[in-house]
Amino acid sequence: MADFNKIADEIKAELEAIAEPEYRERLKGFFREEINPIGVRAKFIHEVAARQWLNIKAEPKDRIFELCEVLLKYRIAEMTSVALDLAWKIRRKYEPDDFELFQRWLDEYVDNWGACDNICCRNIGYMIFENRELIGALYNWTRSKNRWRKRASAVSLIYSNKRGENIDEAFEIANILMDDEDDLVRKGYGWMLKVVGEKRPKRVFDFVTASVARMPRVAFRYAIEKLPPEMKKRAMKIK
Repeated sequence: MADFNKIADEIKAELEAIAEPEYRERLKGFFREEINPIGVRAKFIHEVAARQWLNIKAEPKDRIFELCEVLLKYRIAEMTSVALDLAWKIRRKYEPDDFELFQRWLDEYVDNWGACDNICCRNIGYMIFENRELIGALYNWTRSKNRWRKRASAVSLIYSNKRGENIDEAFEIANILMDDEDDLVRKGYGWMLKVVGEKRPKRVFDFVTASVARMPRVAFRYAIEKLPPEMKKRAMKIK
């Protein structure tokens, strides 16, 4: 049986060996929250995860989730990324009951928008796409006092929205979050609407122009970013 604490230490050592101190400081500048990066670029993080995957892919799903949690407990940005990469590799084995695990990870280990988007745009987003009955949890998250749950309620739909699914729910959640005062929540649902706009530009245009008095400028700007040029121009004149 694999020693996951040993594997986690090996992963950390491998990341530290390729870290760039200057990049570490740059990473910190992207976040208002305090984060704990080593300073490794995303491409190399994925490569580390891929190499480790070869050593553990024969393990059962629950054991791989156990390793992921060991990595998450380090509370290091790159270790979190490796954990979510490994969990992503077994996505076809996800079952609806696994949603509670991802929700707990969101609550316990996510403390910045990067980690939030990482788990939502892949792991949680995939589960929502494959199991529409889980969407109800997203509506519950919109009422949470946890800013990351609120951002997640929108961002977790992006995986589906890119595939033209769960569009109605995206507009409903955007409407619920419209008056939220948290800038990262506003950017989250604005980003979601931007993705929807690539599939349903007229519908997004109609939604944002009808909501112009309520929608904060940052969410509005995100939402219209990928609209056809003429629609975007008309929307900007209104706001």
